Parts: sequence; structure tokens; C-alpha cells
Amino acid sequence: MADSSTANKAFEAAQRALDEKLESAHRVTLGDVRFSQGAMYTIGLAVKEIAEKCGLFTGELTKRLQGHMYWLEGSESLMILFPVPEIQAEMMVEIPQGHWWFKDADERTQ
Repeated sequence: MADSSTANKAFEAAQRALDEKLESAHRVTLGDVRFSQGAMYTIGLAVKEIAEKCGLFTGELTKRLQGHMYWLEGSESLMILFPVPEIQAEMMVEIPQGHWWFKDADERTQ
């Protein structure tokens, strides 16, 4: 089993990687995007799993999506952060290119 200093270093490295991704990211709103069926399923599973682990209602987590979605222009992915203050963390789901689109764009362009 890893000691706490190893876990802390891994956490800090993950936080730095996330911060680097967000530096060049563009914030988007839920109303600006559409998702493939697969992406909607993945988001739903993530919400359900996080809610179960944290003792929260899924509807509460879904509300927290507002303002926490980022378009990663370099990879064309969409990153969704779920703030979970109950465990002092943010959970992340990354939706790859081809599974999300801007509502006003042709699906083939994203």
C-alpha cells in the first residue's frame, strides 16, 4: 500500500496536469453543447457513481455542471468538472471529439 506522501505527490501531479489543461481551455455552458448517446450515458454513469460514493442526489450533482465545462481546443475534447466539496475534490469526465458538438455547429465539424 502506498504511503501518504506518495499519494500526496500523485495528487499534486494530477492537479498540476489539470491546471495545465485548463490554462488553454474555453469555458462553455451546458446550453451551448449537444452530446452523443454514448457521452450522455458516460456522464450519467459518472453522476450516479459520484452521488452514490458521496451520499448525494444525482440532481444536485447535475446542477453543479453549470459553469464547470471546458472545451480543450488542442484535443477537441470537452472536460466536465464535478465540484464535490463534500470530499474536498473535483471529479472529471473528459468527452472526446466526435461525442459532443456546439449546438450551432454541424456534427462533422467537431
